[in-house]
Amino acid sequence: PFEMLTVDSLAKINLKLVNTIQACNGYARLQEYRSRLSEAQKIAHLGSWMTKLSSKEHYWDDELFRMLGEEPQSFAPTYKKLLLRMTSASQNKMHKVVNNVFIDENRRHKGMIEIIRKDGSVLVAEIQIKLLFDENGWAVSLVGTLVDITKQYRLEKELRDESNLLKTIINTVPARIFWKDKALNYLGGNKLFAQDANLRNETLLIGKNDYDMPWKNEAESCRIGDKNVLENGISKIHVEEFIRDKDGSQMCISTSKVPLIDNHGETFGILGTYIDITERKENEKKLKLQRDALKHQAHHDVLTGLPNRLLFLDRLKQYIHKSHRNKSKMAVLFVDMDRFKEINDSLGHAFGDEAIKEVAKRITSQIRETDTIARFGGDEFVMVFNDMNKAIVITNMIRKVMQV
Repeated sequence: PFEMLTVDSLAKINLKLVNTIQACNGYARLQEYRSRLSEAQKIAHLGSWMTKLSSKEHYWDDELFRMLGEEPQSFAPTYKKLLLRMTSASQNKMHKVVNNVFIDENRRHKGMIEIIRKDGSVLVAEIQIKLLFDENGWAVSLVGTLVDITKQYRLEKELRDESNLLKTIINTVPARIFWKDKALNYLGGNKLFAQDANLRNETLLIGKNDYDMPWKNEAESCRIGDKNVLENGISKIHVEEFIRDKDGSQMCISTSKVPLIDNHGETFGILGTYIDITERKENEKKLKLQRDALKHQAHHDVLTGLPNRLLFLDRLKQYIHKSHRNKSKMAVLFVDMDRFKEINDSLGHAFGDEAIKEVAKRITSQIRETDTIARFGGDEFVMVFNDMNKAIVITNMIRKVMQV
């Protein structure tokens, strides 16, 4: 029979063989591509499914089965079975996504759903759904993909939780907190700082600088201090400063600023905090006045304001020491008021007090600033005079005192 074969018939047989070989090679490549795709989907945790709208046939790839915790192709897939593996909230999301596909046919719609795996664990997936059309423009299939984003979702949730915790902390701390970039523009701050800046919320701080703030008159000094921290890397801790608050009144603050340093040791900004110590400073001032008053009362006569016996004896010791050191002389003069009891008995103690104060005033007007006059109590006064080397000097002093 081979002798009967013509050239044309051989050519036809050869062509069929070539086509068959090419088809075999194409099928082998297709299988190879499918294998590669399956492996890639497995690595990427990406599953896919398809529903033919005319026949209601469903197809799931192997990775979708694995994502559900099932053996690949271990049961006939259906849309209902896929829904039943979702949480109730995710089922509602799935319905909305599918409905949106049919409302807006030309878009790929997506959402995030939770799938309950066979072992009871929950897988978080991003689902995308799209309609496929034939050459006549008729919708023929509904296709979808699911990407396992469980690790990413949990990591993002942890980051969100940490961010929310940090935000709660900085907004709870009773201090103003802010941070700036190297150009000294604000990158953020807490609510208290935003309130001082007269802003509705802390997000409005971003991009502003000190010249935009209620304390713009102090902006230049603020920036000089900030530059010093940035350039020298030296923290500024508990520095007291005065700024204008949002209503224009002056407030005293205790400021701390530290450089922000990245993992490479490079400074990329500045972190600052301050507390309003205006009330504390006022209280300290009042407390100091009270202390001074108490100290004054402890060493001075309440009625005349002159040194009392305690302060007088202390100064007397100092004068004696000075006289020994300088080999000089000093004088002590004791004065009392005659018939003072008669003033109290006849005119009353109020008039007696006025008489005491007037005598103290007159005597004080005659002595030098370097001398001391004290009231010992009642109508008794004592004076100490420095550098009295001549008797005539003290005699003249006594005469002047007696005269007034």
